[in-house]
Amino acid sequence: MGPKKIIIIYNDDPEIVLYEGGSPVPHIGVIDTALTVEKAMRAKGFSTTLIPLNYDAWEFVEAIKKADADIIFNLCEGAMGESTFEMNVAAMLELFGFKLTGSGPFTLSLALNKGRTKDILIANDIPTAPYLILNEVPSRLSKDLRFPLIVKPVHEDASIG
Repeated sequence: MGPKKIIIIYNDDPEIVLYEGGSPVPHIGVIDTALTVEKAMRAKGFSTTLIPLNYDAWEFVEAIKKADADIIFNLCEGAMGESTFEMNVAAMLELFGFKLTGSGPFTLSLALNKGRTKDILIANDIPTAPYLILNEVPSRLSKDLRFPLIVKPVHEDASIG
């Protein structure tokens, strides 16, 4: 039996702006990451295929089926110009029966809600900073809130906000 075949999928979509530490990351950085993963996998003796996701999901799935790999290394951070569609990529691949790395669609979806994520961390005794969800700007800060504060939208991807 030959080396395991690995497909590395990534976004090739200039409409998706990825954020890292609050600064936009050019989409070329995603390609660099995919190439770095490919190099590391080949150095370990794996056979690799790079497959970009752009705006043609059918073409994307057909390319994955044709490559007939053992597993997909998922670097996709969204789809169709939306970073919040990251879960849809994982769900689509799972529905087609592909094995892939990374979190599943439920986890990716749940992580989009920062409040729920905090609740789960706290319920499992995982240390996390205190938080408060506000539905409107208060006229006065609670005595429990002290500067510095981090303010973010509760329903956004990654560190956006």
